[in-house]
Amino acid sequence: MLKRANNKDHEQWKAENFSDFLKFVLDQPDAPSDRKCVLYRGQRQFFRLIPDIGRYDFDGDPQEVEKRILREFRLWAAAHIRPDLDEWDLLALARHHGLPTRLLDWTDNPMAALYFASRDEPRERESMSVWRLCVTEDDLLDAQDGTRKEKDPFVATSLHVFRPKHVSERIAGQAGWMTSHPKRDANYWKSHKCWYTDLKRQAAPNNKHISEIILKHECFNDIRSALRQIGIHNALLFPGLDGICRTLREAHLPIGYGSHHRDWPSHPLSPS
Repeated sequence: MLKRANNKDHEQWKAENFSDFLKFVLDQPDAPSDRKCVLYRGQRQFFRLIPDIGRYDFDGDPQEVEKRILREFRLWAAAHIRPDLDEWDLLALARHHGLPTRLLDWTDNPMAALYFASRDEPRERESMSVWRLCVTEDDLLDAQDGTRKEKDPFVATSLHVFRPKHVSERIAGQAGWMTSHPKRDANYWKSHKCWYTDLKRQAAPNNKHISEIILKHECFNDIRSALRQIGIHNALLFPGLDGICRTLREAHLPIGYGSHHRDWPSHPLSPS
């Protein structure tokens, strides 16, 4: 049964199974009326909503490291990059192929987000989370005429939401959107231990624009089975041979390795 959780830190819902999650998506409880679109992100519970570049500890300025990485990416990947890409789309392309940037991945396909939340079996007593972000007109990077309100992602001081060009099969397959998290000052670091905006810290109980749906470890198999039946699998979200192979592995092999793959010692080692 879908029910709202009594969480003093942020807006949170609890779903017992796939049907509960589907009900949440269809009913959109507590979603604000001024939303322009609704995005989702699947991950493990307790993970922060910060971009990958913000998960590292830096001695110097992390933004300078980020700029240098992007310059190197443009040089090394020149044969794979369209010449008309601006800095925003270049960051998105790099992020979708694993490069740490200030961007955080979202999707407008809730089932894709649920797949990412359940892509690997959670540990015992660990839950899966799908975050819902209700985006307003002010949040969008792109104006109604198609122009971008900010030209340079490294000087933007506000969090922006945008849909990158489908410059790769992966972005298209995942129905990808991005949030761009500006670098913050030393006071923010002292308060949050992070150099980039943490969306989870903005998800207060009275902020209906962002909320978390929690799914317990026990419904993992139910979710994975339901997603396979409706055609949500790795080959769809990760076009190419890697995605195909993972989909075949998930369809035909048991989840996880058997206990016999480890060669435990016959006798415990005696203390030295």
